[in-house]
Amino acid sequence: IDQSAPVGDGDADGYTWSTGDCDDGDPFIYPGAVEVADGVDQDCDDLVDEGTARFDDDGDGFSEDEGDCNDADPDMYPGASELENGRDDDCDGTVDEGSDYTDDDGDGYSELGGDCDDGDDHVHPGADEIQNGVDDDCDGVIDEGTDAFDNDGDGWTVAQGDCDDGNGWAWPGATEVCDGIDNNCDGQTDEDDVCSDAPANPSGDPPVDDPTG
Repeated sequence: IDQSAPVGDGDADGYTWSTGDCDDGDPFIYPGAVEVADGVDQDCDDLVDEGTARFDDDGDGFSEDEGDCNDADPDMYPGASELENGRDDDCDGTVDEGSDYTDDDGDGYSELGGDCDDGDDHVHPGADEIQNGVDDDCDGVIDEGTDAFDNDGDGWTVAQGDCDDGNGWAWPGATEVCDGIDNNCDGQTDEDDVCSDAPANPSGDPPVDDPTG
């Protein structure tokens, strides 16, 4: 028995019932004791396991054991709204996901970096444009360079029958002129004696029925 213990200190921990010991039969329980995660109020403050991973210290409904990544901040917990603030608000291990600052699809670009669809890792600046109705390379133009795009601006695509989509003088139904080009995309060049009936067009101006002219 600890002879220096106060009178009435049954567990010799330096405290009696009258001085705040809430369990005078356990020497590890007394005012100021270290709280451990065991379902017991060691420090006699009427709170159980506070300051441990088991206790919700910030009152947000989650403890560290339940996934709270910062139990000193009530705005950070599993399922919280992720804000653009440089913190992992929802405790999922990723900072600012879903915001313009984060590359959510892992393609190397965020919205602030020019990604026009940060939910698709095939869509980003510099991606290969393919014929899919999507602006893959985020340049504001859809399907350019593919058969679905009118690359020469004559109103026709390759998919619609343009036989030379790099030449604004050629498209289905264009007037055939003497220029060495299959203007009307019928598989023939300068047919119907256009070169003998009329002079070639040396001006460089589009024919009158060219939609681009």
